[in-house]
Amino acid sequence: HPDTEFYIFFPPYSILFWNDVLQENHLEATIREYEYITERVAAYGNVRIFFFPNQEWIVCNLDNYADYSHYHPDINRYMTECFASGECEVTAGNLGEELQEMREIVASYDFEGLFAEQDW
Repeated sequence: HPDTEFYIFFPPYSILFWNDVLQENHLEATIREYEYITERVAAYGNVRIFFFPNQEWIVCNLDNYADYSHYHPDINRYMTECFASGECEVTAGNLGEELQEMREIVASYDFEGLFAEQDW
């Protein structure tokens, strides 16, 4: 459908999701998925791609989530505003910078502190 503009977005899964990714030892595979999808769909001139996993203010605030992947309606609103403004839009050329930011968030996050403060 060359006359249709498509919007693809990578959602801002919570830091708990990223803990699971680390525990399952597939961070690099997950990153490669982002790269692969972006490379494939960026080849089309009618596709816009938005990347939210490195939005630290979202992913590290568990109050934004009902569970580790379902976020508050305010986050949906923010993402749709980004679709309109172009904020958080990525290309195959700049995705690497966004992925590096995401890696740094995950690598530096204090998971032990998070789990120690939970009242299980």
